Amino acid sequence: MATELPLYKNNGPKKLQRPSRHIIIVLMLSAILIIFLLNRHVDQLPKPTQQDQVLWDVQAELPPPPKIQPTQPTQQQQQQPHKNSSQLSNDIKPASPHSDQHSRLSRPFADLTEDPDINQSGHYTHLVVIGSEASQGSRRQLIRSKYFGLRDNLLPCMQYDTDIYYTFWIHGGLPLPDTPLRRTYESEKMEWNDMQEIPARLEFEQANVIAWVENTLLVEKKITYDYLIIQDGYSFIQLSKTKFELDSGVIGQYTHSPYSLTSDTPLNFVWGTFDSTKSKSKSKNQNENQNKNQNVIVGSTAAKLALSKQSEIHHLYPDLPLLTGMYELYNSIQDTLKAVTDASLEPEAAAEEQERLIPAFIREDGPEGTQRFIDWENNIESVHAEDIVVKNVYQDSEFAALSDWSYLKPTRVCHQHGSFSANHPPVHPMDDDQDMSEDSEETDDETSSKDYSNSGGMGPSVAVLTSSYIYDACMEPSATRAAMNKRAYALEHNYAFVARSAEFAQQSATGHVRRKAVWGKIDVLEKALPKYDWVFWLDMDAVIMDQKRSLDDLLEELKADYQKQDNGFQFDKQIDMIVSRPSKDRMINAGVLLIRNTPWAMQFLRDLQDMSGWYQKGPSYEQGAMWELLQKPGNRERVLLLDRDDHTFNTFPSYYIPGDFVVHFAPDKCPNDAVVKGLNAADLILQGQRITAKDIE
Repeated sequence: MATELPLYKNNGPKKLQRPSRHIIIVLMLSAILIIFLLNRHVDQLPKPTQQDQVLWDVQAELPPPPKIQPTQPTQQQQQQPHKNSSQLSNDIKPASPHSDQHSRLSRPFADLTEDPDINQSGHYTHLVVIGSEASQGSRRQLIRSKYFGLRDNLLPCMQYDTDIYYTFWIHGGLPLPDTPLRRTYESEKMEWNDMQEIPARLEFEQANVIAWVENTLLVEKKITYDYLIIQDGYSFIQLSKTKFELDSGVIGQYTHSPYSLTSDTPLNFVWGTFDSTKSKSKSKNQNENQNKNQNVIVGSTAAKLALSKQSEIHHLYPDLPLLTGMYELYNSIQDTLKAVTDASLEPEAAAEEQERLIPAFIREDGPEGTQRFIDWENNIESVHAEDIVVKNVYQDSEFAALSDWSYLKPTRVCHQHGSFSANHPPVHPMDDDQDMSEDSEETDDETSSKDYSNSGGMGPSVAVLTSSYIYDACMEPSATRAAMNKRAYALEHNYAFVARSAEFAQQSATGHVRRKAVWGKIDVLEKALPKYDWVFWLDMDAVIMDQKRSLDDLLEELKADYQKQDNGFQFDKQIDMIVSRPSKDRMINAGVLLIRNTPWAMQFLRDLQDMSGWYQKGPSYEQGAMWELLQKPGNRERVLLLDRDDHTFNTFPSYYIPGDFVVHFAPDKCPNDAVVKGLNAADLILQGQRITAKDIE
């Protein structure tokens, strides 16, 4: 009942009960944790000196200050006492949680427990040549992704170092100059470097492909192979299944009629379709007929044999693809060859000689064999697990559906370790969707300040980054060649080379304010930086003149010069970006810069994206925004400004002296002609010739 409930009575002060010991311990631990979290991201940055304020003041209208080398501390800096952590500025905005998420990505390696078999021999078990017209860019990207797992080029294959090599055989001529299609095509060449342009007069035919492989690929690139897989651009091939069957030596292992490759002559075979009734007529249906006959897998011995008998085959069967004609030829002469060898040799020796003289034909369209090279019937249900080739797949959506339907497993063409110091063993960048939770247990601070040059054999991963976006007809003639100049440099020093265009093209769709296309540079930097330790950005119109000058050496020299200033700070903990201000420029030149993967750098790029006042503010655009943002405390202390420096890594043509690293051709008008002149000069330097400013101005 209600009257039985106890009533509240105030009987004066009562003796407080002592808190539980467990409660006290929990409260103390909570307080320590809160203090730790609040102080975790406090950056230890120096307060700007008066000289620093003048140097970085973007609004100052005073005459240009005398050149200040980063290697020479001023008298004021020499007299200034070293600052400890308690004296550092506390007014710096801490890195956002977004940037902290990237701090552990400075070493984006794949599973280091993996011990891959690195192929550096130039010999590949499988050589895949895919016929493709220049306009088939979307299909090529699907093939890269579905066949080889190459979704984008942020972690590029600098060298194919597994047992498989692929290339696109571009036939039918190139797109017309000064067209959107031509610019898109050139961008793709810069980004992937996996396309071989064939003279327009050469059709995609088995004879032409095999002759090119044997006479050009072997001679120019020193590439040899066991199995040649030829596929046209409108077919789908179960590449992983094909590779498995070839590696096992049993074709059609799980079918009712398997074929075992011989142990003595395992490369003397042709696997495909050989229906001679579907001749290669020169009619309006030529492409259709060719598509039905060009897909084939051939051993290197049989390929050489086919070339040696090409004239005879063409004379007897002028309307047939080379290997179909070869099939018909040996059908007509094999009985004679067998009779001759049986009569002249012992049975065992005769059998071996017949295997050497007569290639095996594994037919996928005959009554005695399986039917695993099929035509697309416009539904995936008609494709079976054992099928190898599906021909005449014209829609990209159908190609993608076939990949999913068949559970196609990508075949690795490289280990994607292409970014590592030349002085250290290779390291393995993380795949785009690899789980990062099992990575190193180092803290964010340890990661962002770690000196990888002394990390027990783990050199810094470096990417050479540039634009592959061609705005108009101006740079169309020289853009690809300029990218190849940078790619060659990356290969020379075992760096990654990354060229990007999509981020530039997307600037018209960046929110409610349309940005100038050059802002794509910032998008590219944000995308690539988390995958590497350092990114070396070069504009399209920058040319590397000294291919032997490594970034490793450059960073070590800048580090040594920085330490000579005796300013109390370490290069590896303080400097996250290196950029120059040329002698006659009002601000930095961001056409060439080095940026380190740290929380500060990621936050800096995030803040830069918000500088909307510069989106359409020419002529500086993103460069002006970067210069303005660098004035803020917490930013300028992180940048090594090569002030009034025309030679370290960003030289204009008129200032060039022999030995300069990079020349930046940035005239007011179209830079194409100037870039071509610079590229020609760079080639002459590689040949040992001496170049002066007069040769490139």
